[in-house]
Amino acid sequence: MRKGRPEKDILGFRYNKLIAIKRISARRYIFQCDCGNVKEITKYKVVFGEIKSCGCLSKKHGLSLHPLYGKWRDIKQRCSNTKCKAYRNYGAKGILICDEWKNNFLSFYNWAITNGWENGLTIDRIYNNKGYCPDNCHFVTLSENTSKTCRRKLNEIAVKVIKYYLAKGVYYRELAKIYKVDHATIWQIKNNKTWERVII
Repeated sequence: MRKGRPEKDILGFRYNKLIAIKRISARRYIFQCDCGNVKEITKYKVVFGEIKSCGCLSKKHGLSLHPLYGKWRDIKQRCSNTKCKAYRNYGAKGILICDEWKNNFLSFYNWAITNGWENGLTIDRIYNNKGYCPDNCHFVTLSENTSKTCRRKLNEIAVKVIKYYLAKGVYYRELAKIYKVDHATIWQIKNNKTWERVII
């Protein structure tokens, strides 16, 4: 420490996924990670971004072998990596991955698990001119993704019935089969999107 220049106290400050919760010395603090882990780390490694988490960012909480991790990694590559062959059809055209998912696999994982992901399904963007984010994505089979079903409009009574069954917990994939519409139409009804897109 240089004389006449006291060390800045960073107690309570956030840096990436870490918050300083206890001062051990001028240069060492106890940090709490967003994942809940607590760890003693040298202050400057955190302040200057050398360390951004307790280690969970690199470990991915033990989920690096999960199928969803591969899907998340592929999305990031085609949206952000200019060397990726698919980049010209995604990132180069403004199709990006939202910040909520880009830097946080667990956020993507938790969304996927609670929004119908099953092994073998692929992620699909509802509106092709928009990027990857919770409001614009759902899961479909590979065949549905490569040849999207033509959307059929529903009358207002059918929409109300669908909303009723959605509220009762009926899975939207089953309702899509019953009413012979694509999953995106049911998704729009479920999320109260612009109704003129689905109502006759």
